[in-house]
Amino acid sequence: NYLHIVALSIKSGNHKLQITYQYTCIIFFFWEKIAKSKFAKKIGENFFP
Repeated sequence: NYLHIVALSIKSGNHKLQITYQYTCIIFFFWEKIAKSKFAKKIGENFFP
């Protein structure tokens, strides 16, 4: 099973891939939070009228 092999490689040695994945999730999480905030809307109105 391909997914099983990927999961094993992430667990055993491929830490770079795991870290990249975690950072991607964190960035997307904060991007959504920032995009929905009033602060982002205020900046958006100032820069993109």
